[in-house]
Amino acid sequence: MTRIISALSLCLLLACVVTVVDVVSEFRFKGEVRSEAGRPLEAVKIEFVDTGLDQWRSALNYRLPVGQTNDRGQFDEKISYSWGYESKGKPNPPQVQATGLPDTFSLKFSAEGFEPQFKEYRIADLPIEGNSVYVEFEVTMAKMP
Repeated sequence: MTRIISALSLCLLLACVVTVVDVVSEFRFKGEVRSEAGRPLEAVKIEFVDTGLDQWRSALNYRLPVGQTNDRGQFDEKISYSWGYESKGKPNPPQVQATGLPDTFSLKFSAEGFEPQFKEYRIADLPIEGNSVYVEFEVTMAKMP
């Protein structure tokens, strides 16, 4: 009887272990931003907004500046983003889609004189190679009234 209780206690202890899993993903952003008239927009600021990757920062809509478009309205950059989550019991391998969170993020596009634009993404809908997530976009921005 004592052995059964000890074995049961050990199983409960192992099931209640909480592990923090840390993941570093490389995001590769490529795209262009144009005005409603079709002209390329230069110096559009682009921010990465965590809306469902990191268990703690996504609750705050954590923002990370990524860069800005060139004089042709084009953008081609990559960032490394470190994020994590709690896993009870034996953690899943640290893969991009193994968190139980929504696995979402947004890109915010802002430029002086234009309405800010947001594009929402789900990791599962994007091409992934190893730990690199590929994000392509085309954005049209409207002038502020």
